[in-house]
Amino acid sequence: MELDQLHEFDQEVLAHPESAQSYATNQFLDALTQLININAETEEEIKLVKDALRAFATVLPHVFKTVCQNEAETRMWQTASSLSDRVETELVKSQHASVQINSLKCIQVLILLYSKPNDPSKKEDFSLTSVRQQHRLLDIAQLEEKGQSLLLLLLDVLKDKEQTSPILSAVVNCLVPMIKKRTQFRRQIVEALVNCSKSPPETLSPVQKRSVEKIVKIGLTTLIRTEQLAQYRNEFISAFASVGGNPAIFQSRQSRERRENEESKRSKRHLAAEHGQEKRSKLSHKPSSSSSRNGPNPLANFDVTTLPLPIVIEICMAVLQSVPEDLIRERIDTLPPTGLMASSSNSNIKTELPTIPVIPPATPPPKRQERDKEPDRQVKRAKREPIVSDSKIMTTSKSRVPLASVQERASQSLKMQPYELAAPTSLEQSQQMELLKMSVQRIFDAEFHLQQKGIVDTSSATTTTRLPAWNQPTKTMWQLLVAKLLTRGTTYVIAQQQQPSNGDAGVKFNMASDEDSNPDRLKDMLVDFIVADLPLRHELALEWLHEEFHCDTMTKRRDPEHQPTYFKWLLLLLQKGIPTLEAKDKTLTKLMLDAPALNTEAIDILRRNMREEPQRFVSCVSTLRDLVAHRPPVREVCLNVLLDYCINPDVKMRSTSIVAVKKWVPDHQAIAPKVEAYAIQALQTLTMASLGEDKSENDEMETDKEAWKEQDVVRHAELFFALCAKKNDLLDELFNVYIHAAEQVQRLIRQHIFNLIKSIGMNSPKLLDVIRHFPPGGETLVIRILVALCDTVRPTPELVSAVKSVYQERNLDAKFLIPIVSGLGKEDLRQNLSKIVELLNNTEGQRKVVKKVFSRIVSSSATVAAPMTPTELLLALHEMEENVPLPKAVEAINICFTMPDAFEAKYVSAALRHLAEQPKIPILLMVTMIRTVSVYKNLVQFILQLLEKLIKKKVWTYPKLWDGFVKCTERTQPESVKMVANLPQAQLKDILLRIPSIQSPLREHAERNQLVKVLVLMNEMGLIEDEQ
Repeated sequence: MELDQLHEFDQEVLAHPESAQSYATNQFLDALTQLININAETEEEIKLVKDALRAFATVLPHVFKTVCQNEAETRMWQTASSLSDRVETELVKSQHASVQINSLKCIQVLILLYSKPNDPSKKEDFSLTSVRQQHRLLDIAQLEEKGQSLLLLLLDVLKDKEQTSPILSAVVNCLVPMIKKRTQFRRQIVEALVNCSKSPPETLSPVQKRSVEKIVKIGLTTLIRTEQLAQYRNEFISAFASVGGNPAIFQSRQSRERRENEESKRSKRHLAAEHGQEKRSKLSHKPSSSSSRNGPNPLANFDVTTLPLPIVIEICMAVLQSVPEDLIRERIDTLPPTGLMASSSNSNIKTELPTIPVIPPATPPPKRQERDKEPDRQVKRAKREPIVSDSKIMTTSKSRVPLASVQERASQSLKMQPYELAAPTSLEQSQQMELLKMSVQRIFDAEFHLQQKGIVDTSSATTTTRLPAWNQPTKTMWQLLVAKLLTRGTTYVIAQQQQPSNGDAGVKFNMASDEDSNPDRLKDMLVDFIVADLPLRHELALEWLHEEFHCDTMTKRRDPEHQPTYFKWLLLLLQKGIPTLEAKDKTLTKLMLDAPALNTEAIDILRRNMREEPQRFVSCVSTLRDLVAHRPPVREVCLNVLLDYCINPDVKMRSTSIVAVKKWVPDHQAIAPKVEAYAIQALQTLTMASLGEDKSENDEMETDKEAWKEQDVVRHAELFFALCAKKNDLLDELFNVYIHAAEQVQRLIRQHIFNLIKSIGMNSPKLLDVIRHFPPGGETLVIRILVALCDTVRPTPELVSAVKSVYQERNLDAKFLIPIVSGLGKEDLRQNLSKIVELLNNTEGQRKVVKKVFSRIVSSSATVAAPMTPTELLLALHEMEENVPLPKAVEAINICFTMPDAFEAKYVSAALRHLAEQPKIPILLMVTMIRTVSVYKNLVQFILQLLEKLIKKKVWTYPKLWDGFVKCTERTQPESVKMVANLPQAQLKDILLRIPSIQSPLREHAERNQLVKVLVLMNEMGLIEDEQ
């Protein structure tokens, strides 16, 4: 749609520039805003921004003129100002040359608008002289200061040492025409041009530097040859010479012009002398009264037709007052009956005029010679014609009445007496109202005739013709006419109706008795007319509402008992107009923002519309948000509507409302405290035993008390979470509610707080302070916070320090250390690892928690090393067997073997070797060896070597270790047969009895290697005989 408007503008305005004023509308400015604000990256987008800037520069003077004439155009001025600020701050520094050049053109237009012309007494349409004093929107002093700053911005571009040649040329082309219209800026501009030519940017090539110097010389040459700047020519010539130009070419031209001027003056004096001599010779034959005039007439060459009519009348009256009455009568008598200019229709009547002495005017102007000779020709023709008497005139045509002479007509006119016009016929009240209704309807119909053309709207299923934006001055005048007629005009009618009639002075007219004669019917017509196309006619609605409000205000001052009607019509307009708007139409926002006043009933209409028409919910929220920000009288009412929807059961409505209100926290001093108080109150509701104790108007539930459900907890806490993310100080209130809430509510809060904590982050000073000083009862919430913070990232040293501090001071559970375990040092891990292992309770959930802890301990990143290597962790687990129950220690070691990617074979073998060499062999060593055999098949030979070392250390002296030894021997057979054969006889016998499956492999090994001792033992045990 925006592109269509821009294309239509280009097609129409480029061919007819005078039609640009018809585009000075809010609709077109909104379209330009959308186009200018796009992030231009492709060539097509850059071209769109460039064309939009060019259109903005073209229509900007007409927008300025419209705002000057109509102070109600607040939104138009705000839109234009925001666009101007964007051009000044961003687009003028664009990386794209075309966008930057068009931005410079916009700044040139703004400078001309925000300054006064060369002649302050001359009022221009597009300058500060068109702004009246005490204008509601335009401050002359502020705008003039703004114009000066924009000029300095242009001059700074010339001083920029990194600018390119095209940009410098564009700036020069903007500044030179500016001198012609604003000579007060000439010194600044000329000085900047000279400096730019003398010291161009070093980044330019020699060719580009010459190009800049050439464009500056051309600009100065243009100024020198401009006639309206002739008084500053010497100043421009000096500047031209300072940039390397030859001033002689202008000096010779000046001397030539002076000679031509002197010759022209001499020739004029010569002609005037000859003309005076000829005139004196002619006047010598005239009467003495004419010859008494000495010297040439100073008004000889003056064109009287240039004088305004009122001045001519005053001159004539002044001359007639100095002429005697007898002379006037004498001159009247000399006039012919039909006047000097005889009508062509009376050509068949032959009249003879008396001889009249013709007094020629004194040296008539050349332009009027032919025109002044016409009466003389008629007079001469009249002299040649014979005089016909009145009787002959009567005989020429019997049907024609003889005309009265001039004397008779003058005499009759002097005898006429003053008279009065007859009183007009008065109309009945119903007739007056019907006449007014017809007039108003014709004014409404005039809207269609004031349009330039129709636009076919194909967006809907049925093709309709929609009226375009029309000529702004005409539209403004039409709107003011309608608004004033239907407010001040109807007020007059009501006053006339309420006056006592002639028949009964004590009875007043009752408007309610006759509906057709009620002036409110006219306003009903206006409401229906506006509602028929509210997006196009909302400006008319605003004009009318402002007039209604003004009339109510003035009447209230005169009559304190007056009942205002403004709100009646505002509510009627909203009730009828809102259903006609599309869901995403912003007309409602514009109407309510610019309306002179709003009340609670108007906001209730919005509230009802939000509830009954869900498709309009987003647009109504946007309207309420703008009203809260820009309309303080209704701020509290509108804010309460938005806040009520922040705890609505509907997720979409709730989310939209929360997004609208959270932007005011914490920056807005007036609104933020109210939003925070409501959010805290909604959160505190969760401390109640059941939902039924806090029934809100948005809840569509039974009145019976209910247990807290997840959706109810979420909707009461979501607004608080959104605000807490922006203002971390609210975390204290969260803990206060948490510790007093039921267990079910606490669980749901922990479940839904994850996103809030992630958005706050672990660098928040307030969050660290809360962790250090959280109230008793908030332990589970702090653990959830730590889990959310350290879920995917390593904790910061500040967070680790805070957790360690509170952990040691309050002797807390090891669960507090689990989230930050990747940030602990090696010594801290050794000291607290046993507490973490004690958390195991033979459940899958706890095994997953400990497994994640082990993973974080042995994981490293590209920048940070792991707190402990897998080998060190295994050693630490074996060293804590005295502090941890053996089953939990075994469970922790088994968890390590479920992570083969982290605990590789090399790390496990290193740990086993270290443990086997310890003076005191830990009991858990055999557990680890058994698990190693099961998981790492390539370490079987390594395990057998360790078993042989344990034989040397008489492992059988430790019953628990010996049991593990037997199990490991069983798991490693038949490879373990060789190792078993080396055992003492008692231990060998124990193994043969406890591992029956090893008997056959052991006998074969003994027979093959002639191990008599083994065979004898087996024979004694009866193992060989049984086989035989």
